[in-house]
Amino acid sequence: MTPFPRLSSDWEKLFALDGPTLDRRLVGIFESCEADPRPIEFDRLMGVGIKFARAGQEDKDKVALEWLANAQSPKRIDIVSAFLGGDWQPSVRLRPLRPETVERFISLRRGIEIDDEAAYSSLALLAETGVSTASPEIRRLVELAMKSEDPGTYRSPEMAEQARKLVSTALGRLGESG
Repeated sequence: MTPFPRLSSDWEKLFALDGPTLDRRLVGIFESCEADPRPIEFDRLMGVGIKFARAGQEDKDKVALEWLANAQSPKRIDIVSAFLGGDWQPSVRLRPLRPETVERFISLRRGIEIDDEAAYSSLALLAETGVSTASPEIRRLVELAMKSEDPGTYRSPEMAEQARKLVSTALGRLGESG
């Protein structure tokens, strides 16, 4: 059984829930993804983030970060990175992303023992967030995180090279528009 609402009426019912109930449902989606032995459905989780942002529920990024903080793991950072990849898109948010939220994600990411895939997915989220935001404070936070990224910690040489390229591209784009 899929944890994702399917029909637009399902989403309407979901967003009609009171705040704490909606938080529990979102955590339920995350936990279903975590328990699923199959690969994470990044596009679907990103779609959930987009739906939440478009519904004016973009503050649920705090729920995602709290869930991550409660039991840190590579799979959880992948799940949260995918969700935030949708929720943090400036084109769908009704309110601007808060620097404190990005800073919290960076801090949590730094404190987790993660595998190559989780390191890269969370790095990609930060790169896209930094480049797509108009906030100078968020751009600065992301730039510092990019500069402190050490591709030498990746186990796979291929993933290390991808991380190097991502960091180089993001820093170049941040410098161009900063």
